[in-house]
Amino acid sequence: MSRKRRKSRYSRDKTRSRKSSGKSSYEKGHLFEDVIAKYFEIKGFRVKKNVRMHGVSGAVHEIDVLLEKHNMVSIVEVKNYRRPIPKEWVMKAYNVAKDIGASDVYIVSSKGFTPDAVKVAMVLGVKLLDLDEIVKEVKMIKEKESIKMFHVKPAYGSRLLKEYASKFLLKKFFKPIEKVGKHELEYHPFYVLKAELTYVVEVGTIFKREIEKRKNIRVILSATCPCLLDYEDNHCSLIKIPALNDNELELLQIIMDKAGDKGISYDDLLDITEWSTRKLSRILNSLIKKEVIEEDEVGEEDYRYYSLIPSPEELDEIHEIVLGEEPLESGKPTQGKIIEPKISVPQAKALVRKLYGVEVLDAKLVYLPVYKVKLESLRDNTYRYIKLLAVEDEPILFET
Repeated sequence: MSRKRRKSRYSRDKTRSRKSSGKSSYEKGHLFEDVIAKYFEIKGFRVKKNVRMHGVSGAVHEIDVLLEKHNMVSIVEVKNYRRPIPKEWVMKAYNVAKDIGASDVYIVSSKGFTPDAVKVAMVLGVKLLDLDEIVKEVKMIKEKESIKMFHVKPAYGSRLLKEYASKFLLKKFFKPIEKVGKHELEYHPFYVLKAELTYVVEVGTIFKREIEKRKNIRVILSATCPCLLDYEDNHCSLIKIPALNDNELELLQIIMDKAGDKGISYDDLLDITEWSTRKLSRILNSLIKKEVIEEDEVGEEDYRYYSLIPSPEELDEIHEIVLGEEPLESGKPTQGKIIEPKISVPQAKALVRKLYGVEVLDAKLVYLPVYKVKLESLRDNTYRYIKLLAVEDEPILFET
């Protein structure tokens, strides 16, 4: 699906802060064990910390974290060192696990592992875990537990689904060359963020002046990737928001604010940014490559630029179409395949705040129903899949 040009007339901005912790290494070690215990509890294990166990050899072993599941035990060694863990620690943990009859052994490191340690772990079957990844996952799960969750029930069932999916069958000489096969109900997670947008308008006829206004907008952001939900002509798609440096973000915001339906010229961008032609051309080319703006040649050496990112007005329209009239059911869905979020709430808020320069007031997690439908060829054994977003009583093609 091709993207249409975007426009926006709003002003934006940003701020960031960071604080450091002054905890001792002893406190950090125990905090790490708490996080790791939480991580394995989420995985369905019964967890005990700082356990002393006798092995078959008669030796007593200190186990950082002991896991129990299905009458089997596993051990977790927590290494909060300043250097990568060497192979000797992997071999030691493996021998301890063998001595006490543990089925699995995990080693968690705050600074990674040496190449030899990784090789030995692969041979011995020792599972190596990165502390930062564990902390991120536990943090995300805690955030998800605290955020309000909703879901939308499918607006139609299997009978209408087959009829709707038939509209997307490939045809030759007006006859279908595919048939509708099996389908699966999926629930895709999205963050719905309520944000306050500040913008400037000009008032007065003779004595004109600028005044600052505020309005609330709703943003639907995928919880599995940094993508905005877009809607156009019964098609929903995800528009990826790439990583942008400060200059790229500044230029994108100018184009979103000033381009309108007719775009903005290269000369106007030079006047507004006061950059050199070399710098402006380099950043424009970078934004085009990242597919967030579009360039059109309207005359000889006359180019105009447009934003491919939805404007604040369009974001609100998309919310109204997709969720505005649909009743939200409280909690997580109980049927279908549930796709879990991969982006945390702070990440989602920071992305929207940075991109649009808005203050995010509220966020909730909403699972939207998507039918994954198999379309099978009538000529051979080939097939393809389409996805239909089932939020209203008509087929909406969902492109991921």
